[in-house]
Amino acid sequence: MRSTWGMGLAAGLMLTGCAAESPEDIAAQEEADAQAVQEVLAVNTPPPMEVALIRMSYADFEREGLLGASCAFVIDDAVFALAMSDVGALKYNGNVERFAPDAGSAEGPFDTRAKYDGREFSFRLAVSSTQERTGDEVWSQPARLSVHDGYDRVVYEAAGTAECGA
Repeated sequence: MRSTWGMGLAAGLMLTGCAAESPEDIAAQEEADAQAVQEVLAVNTPPPMEVALIRMSYADFEREGLLGASCAFVIDDAVFALAMSDVGALKYNGNVERFAPDAGSAEGPFDTRAKYDGREFSFRLAVSSTQERTGDEVWSQPARLSVHDGYDRVVYEAAGTAECGA
């Protein structure tokens, strides 16, 4: 019986100790914890990797099987990104890298997607709705390309033109 009474007293004291913390103390502790988490993340997050895109050639498209309906991101007549219904492509570090279309992102012209995901990077191609027909089955419209690292930080961004067609 004594042990039951002693355990009840100990439990009561523990509950009293928890109730003694004021809401201000709890808020201050939560703020300190959040700041500590941010400091750990900052120390353990590497700096952004810069990426230098390389223009893609028709030979790259043939070799990689990247022919068909698509939107090419173009700056000064050079293609730097390609968006297709089933694959996206960028060329950097001397290689054409393939990207998977993000099915949850907005749909673009010719069944393309606004976002494509890869191993190291993802890219987003924002295509304007203002179109100009520039050839048989080819449309040109203002576009913006952004490449993001694994922490979703922008490591490359440029304005250009999306040339879309079959």
